Amino acid sequence: MLLPDKVTQMFIFITAASIIRYFVIAGIAYLVWYILLKNKVSSKKIQLKFPKTTDYQREVFHSMLTFLIFGIIGVALYNTKVRPYTLTYYKIADYGWSYFILSFFLTLIIHDTYFIGCTDSCTTPSFTNIFIKFIINQQIQVRGLLFPSSHSKVL
Repeated sequence: MLLPDKVTQMFIFITAASIIRYFVIAGIAYLVWYILLKNKVSSKKIQLKFPKTTDYQREVFHSMLTFLIFGIIGVALYNTKVRPYTLTYYKIADYGWSYFILSFFLTLIIHDTYFIGCTDSCTTPSFTNIFIKFIINQQIQVRGLLFPSSHSKVL
């Protein structure tokens, strides 16, 4: 197996691998679009204004937090108590290359379908109205508990 045996080493391995992939892929994209082709493609951008340095710093910081989460989840899934309940396999030869490639695309399709379905349902007017009424109701109830008065009403 390619993964380390100790939990700390595994966490560092997963987090470092994620960070390296991020900087290589994002670095190449940044180099191409924001340095090499900046003048040629700047007029075709959706948002014509270029990000500030603080915007880049915030994005990198949030990405680093994401990699820490990836590391924690990776260690949790590799745990000997959790591993029997996952469908993770570590040797491609167990199922073959065709299954390995197919499982990647199936996972991608299932994940994207789920994500798009959730985001689309959240933007429907009926869901939005229910959500807004719920939030307003909760805010009024909290205000009523914190600041009791005869003016606090629950929707």
